[in-house]
Amino acid sequence: HGAAHPTALQLLAEVKSPTRVSFPALNTLILGANTPYSSYQRREIHDGEAGKAADWWDVLMHVLANRRQMSDPIQRLVLEGRWCFHLDACKRLWTERGEECQRRSLVIEIVDSRVFFDDCFICRQKAARVRYGV
Repeated sequence: HGAAHPTALQLLAEVKSPTRVSFPALNTLILGANTPYSSYQRREIHDGEAGKAADWWDVLMHVLANRRQMSDPIQRLVLEGRWCFHLDACKRLWTERGEECQRRSLVIEIVDSRVFFDDCFICRQKAARVRYGV
């Protein structure tokens, strides 16, 4: 969902010295999805995005754990953006993983300010195919 590439996430865990990570003053990490997407991204999001999101969250949770261990934790994780209601598996995964980060004390606070809507391009396209038998 427009999320950072796992390699970019690893930069947040990069060790600059035996006791410091990159961006030690970073307290808030904002993650989100917004539309419009390219047609390729839209299709990918609706067709199996939850599996890719799970892999991405695994990397993020490793980064958060590493920063906490190095005494430079991310304090707040903000989930934001515009999300299609039909992305049930992905919505649940983001909610569950955010809550897990808080339960495991990887972050202190989770702010979920996602906005959900039910009229995305792919949903309209799928509905049209059903309606017209395409």
